[in-house]
Amino acid sequence: MFKSTKEFESSMRKILTYVRDEKPLDEFFKDIDYCDAIVECDKRGFLQGVQYFIDGDGLPVIEYCRPRITYRGLEFIESF
Repeated sequence: MFKSTKEFESSMRKILTYVRDEKPLDEFFKDIDYCDAIVECDKRGFLQGVQYFIDGDGLPVIEYCRPRITYRGLEFIESF
């Protein structure tokens, strides 16, 4: 579990940088915190092409078809 908003936002920035640089996101799917960060990126409009659902335990399960970073996502990365 993330201990601070800075830690959460740092993870979001890492994910967005991976998408921008066209690296696969597969390694993030094994960590629930990163799954939460991917969902938050989607909710904030930083990513497109990300699909997810919440399983029976209330945890996000990520499915994606070609994630793309949005203009807002680029702004978020550049704000750090």
